[in-house]
Amino acid sequence: MPAAVTVWLAFLDRRALVAWLSLGIVFVFLAVGLGFAIFGREIFEQVLLQHRAYSLHRALSLLRRLKFFIPAALVAASAVDLYRTPESC
Repeated sequence: MPAAVTVWLAFLDRRALVAWLSLGIVFVFLAVGLGFAIFGREIFEQVLLQHRAYSLHRALSLLRRLKFFIPAALVAASAVDLYRTPESC
């Protein structure tokens, strides 16, 4: 949802986009500061320095499961342009 709002504001209202992005940056800094204040340095070590195993085979198998959604996404993307009104431009 935030990505959709960001794209929408980028097309329609640049001033609101600046306010939206500024508020988002402030919120991220507040959340990071609050996490540090409550849990200390360990929260960042456990999240950012955690060893993770990545598998190209697993990623490709997950993409194969999503191939059925690609046509629906293309239809939805083209429908957005069809239902645009002159007032929304």
